[in-house]
Amino acid sequence: MQIGSIQIPAIGEVSPVFEGITLTVIDHGPGHWPGSALPCQAGNTVFPGHRVTHTHPFLNLDLLRPGDQIVFHMPGRDCVYKVTQTLVVHPTDLWITNPTTSPTVTLVACHPKHSAAERIVVKGILAADIPRPTT
Repeated sequence: MQIGSIQIPAIGEVSPVFEGITLTVIDHGPGHWPGSALPCQAGNTVFPGHRVTHTHPFLNLDLLRPGDQIVFHMPGRDCVYKVTQTLVVHPTDLWITNPTTSPTVTLVACHPKHSAAERIVVKGILAADIPRPTT
């Protein structure tokens, strides 16, 4: 089920986002990690996605720099995050999904491109929660 969309202006990405992280979900776009915060909520909102297969929404995550925006368009609000860091971890490093006390975002994809040997992780903090009318 689509829950909103993600926009990453620095890399020209706009994609729907879905609930769940199974391959049948993320084959269509980034998936919301069950149990993690939703965008704009206090806590860590986690979204894994593909880099080179299917819709490849996270193809150019490696080009993001601190200060770049990650925007979630959710029902009734836009959640604007600012990138704070990019790191590379092992696939077993699930600490990246740990809850946080403040509103944060974690985007995850395989790394390097065309390999699942590691994971690229982009972290960010909430910069703005902008209400908007629902249609």
